[in-house]
Amino acid sequence: MSTFTALQHVIQHHFNGKAAELQSFVKTGYSFEEWFNWELFYALQVSESELLPKPAYRHVAGLEASKKTGDVYFTKGGHGYIVEVALVHDCTSDKKWRDKVHWDRDQLLTLKGLDKVIPIQLLVLVSNHDDMEASSDWMNWLESLNFWNYAKDIEVKIRLPQNGQAWVVGWAV
Repeated sequence: MSTFTALQHVIQHHFNGKAAELQSFVKTGYSFEEWFNWELFYALQVSESELLPKPAYRHVAGLEASKKTGDVYFTKGGHGYIVEVALVHDCTSDKKWRDKVHWDRDQLLTLKGLDKVIPIQLLVLVSNHDDMEASSDWMNWLESLNFWNYAKDIEVKIRLPQNGQAWVVGWAV
């Protein structure tokens, strides 16, 4: 099983059981990205050989001049993976959040080509829309991301209990 298939399985399994929390949090209108990061860290604990929250790029990727930290780092199959998460929901899908998503990607691109370090960008989308792909507002926002139409390595959709959807997509950068 590839690392991306395994990561997709971990996300699907863990966050299916968190659908009620996702629904509750999105209703607040506030960001809950940090909660997602810690839940991802917890979900990865059982299956990964080395796991770090808030990994410093300088330590795990050897970029001594970098002050950047990622969201989660894990190792598998002799490689290290640095994950950057951006969580967007109905109340945060504006230019500020799009810029944050692009900034995360730019930071991950500094890692591209490093030996044994694979950068992963996860975009977590949570909405009261039952099908975000059928929402012109969501699709217009997503298609404004300069990488949205690249092949996705991870894709998980979770139905929320009352209405809505969580959609986690990811790319090896």
